Amino acid sequence: MASRLCDAAIESQSSFYRFLRYVCSPQCHYCPLLPDERIPPQSQPYLHLAEVFAQVLGIPADLPSVKFRVPERVRGNMIKRLRAVNPQGRPLIVVHLGPSWPVREWPKERWIELVEKIAATGSVIIHIGTDFDSSMRRVPPRLMPSTIYWVNSLNVINTVALLEQANVFIGIDSGPLHIATALGITSIGLFGPTVGRLRVHPRASAAIITGRASCLGCHHRSTGPRHWRTGCTNDIVCMREIAADQVLVAVTRALNGTHFGRELSKSK
Repeated sequence: MASRLCDAAIESQSSFYRFLRYVCSPQCHYCPLLPDERIPPQSQPYLHLAEVFAQVLGIPADLPSVKFRVPERVRGNMIKRLRAVNPQGRPLIVVHLGPSWPVREWPKERWIELVEKIAATGSVIIHIGTDFDSSMRRVPPRLMPSTIYWVNSLNVINTVALLEQANVFIGIDSGPLHIATALGITSIGLFGPTVGRLRVHPRASAAIITGRASCLGCHHRSTGPRHWRTGCTNDIVCMREIAADQVLVAVTRALNGTHFGRELSKSK
């Protein structure tokens, strides 16, 4: 309602969701499962994620139509909140570590190395996300030095409002990255088991960072994912071998005004 959508795709923990559950029949609640969410997982078609969703729903995909509208009140409150933590208006970088499937996550020690190097340039870094994984299990907080900790403090619409104000977003394959690229925010995505160009929005200004593992993109194998959500036979080498300096190069380029464009930049 707040974003003027003609159909409601809403947060499951929101008051609006609870209201709809109360007033609507169970037939109105549809939670489609992607092939990799089924048990056992089915083979994942080599398609953009939006096309996979559309296929499951039986509708055509129309990525250019995706737009976010933040109410002016929410945008104004976010701007005030940012002034309080960044009164000098320094470059603003938003990072999202997860949690997600462990096979999509980047080691915490690499994140710490990266944010300390970024902070040395004078940028303000805000750490967002939740402490619940994709199975809604609580995970220990992952506190990082040199960052402002806003984990568990933003709902979806506030996350959009924050990303609107960011100079750069850095994250793993997850919801905040998808929102940032749909907004056209300069983004840096860290990918291993999934293929970046099958995940980010076509209007994105995004750099796709990967390692060199021969098994990259195994999620999209015609015979089904080589990994399982909690690990893989190669010890998640595809994510572990991404170096902090690889990501730092992309951050530096972004802060210097480089627009990555729709042709995604792939660093190795």
